[in-house]
Amino acid sequence: MREEALKKIAILAVVLMTLAAASAQTKAQPFSFKSDRLGMTLREWQEVHELVPPSAAITYTDACQPATAKHPIQTCLYSEPSETIAGCPIKSVMYWFVNDRLYSVYISVRESCYEEVVSAMRAKYGKPSRAKSKTYQNGFGAKFVGGEVTWINGVSFVSVEQYAGDRETSSVLYWHFSLGAKADKYERQQKAKAAEDL
Repeated sequence: MREEALKKIAILAVVLMTLAAASAQTKAQPFSFKSDRLGMTLREWQEVHELVPPSAAITYTDACQPATAKHPIQTCLYSEPSETIAGCPIKSVMYWFVNDRLYSVYISVRESCYEEVVSAMRAKYGKPSRAKSKTYQNGFGAKFVGGEVTWINGVSFVSVEQYAGDRETSSVLYWHFSLGAKADKYERQQKAKAAEDL
């Protein structure tokens, strides 16, 4: 009888530890690029960047494509001329919203800034969740190797890629898992509809 009770207690302890770990993981806050927090609303983002007065109704700015009921994904290209990441000048910043919530930020910088950005990320977020080498190939068939370093916190990730499109550009990608999944689902649906229209 006592052994059976101990088995039940052990099983309960395992279940509770699993639930506690899952609960701790869901309490993680999404990553942020400065004041741009993944999951923030379009309105909050516009206010942070002073693109609309706080009392104005939500409207798209010149920097953003409008979202519609049929097309809930909105892309905004916006950066201050003097904006930096880890002390390096930013080439461009793309923000993606789905149903008016920020799910991705894509930043491009000079490749010469790759190590500085990775070092700053390590200082802020600690040991990366994953670090790997990637093989790239240019249009002429030449291959070269670059790095990719990723931090994952359960609700989002941030990844720094050494080469993004060309050998002179590195990128930083912030991604919200659940919102990004909604955007991906919508994009897959759109592609399926387009394929049916052939």
